[in-house]
Amino acid sequence: MQKLNLPEKHPKMVPSGRKHTGKSGKTSMEDQVAKAYDFEKEDKKDLSGSEEEATEADINKALLAKRKKLEMYTKASLKTSNQKIENVWKTQQEQRQKLNQEYSQQFLTLFQQWDIDVQKAEEQEEKLAVSIMLSSIAL
Repeated sequence: MQKLNLPEKHPKMVPSGRKHTGKSGKTSMEDQVAKAYDFEKEDKKDLSGSEEEATEADINKALLAKRKKLEMYTKASLKTSNQKIENVWKTQQEQRQKLNQEYSQQFLTLFQQWDIDVQKAEEQEEKLAVSIMLSSIAL
């Protein structure tokens, strides 16, 4: 078995980069989340009972105002949508009625022409019957 000649590592060489010892300057995500929750607790601790109630009342007023705005927007949106649907429905109904009238008129015209043609055929039949009768008498 052959021995590979690999370069030796220099024993006095120090790896590049810094070694981090202790805490870094940045806070971890857990610390940030914990501080956020602590911040809420601190706010509540700093407020007296009446201040807390006032803040809660302000929040409730803001939520109520937002709820009313949303309700108004929803009603307006539904009203607009219903008007559009109603307009489309009326337009389609008018178009159906117009088309129905056109077909009815065409059918009426066709039926009248057919009736006229039947009357002419009956008249021709009578004339033919008369002329056959006259020709048979004449013979």
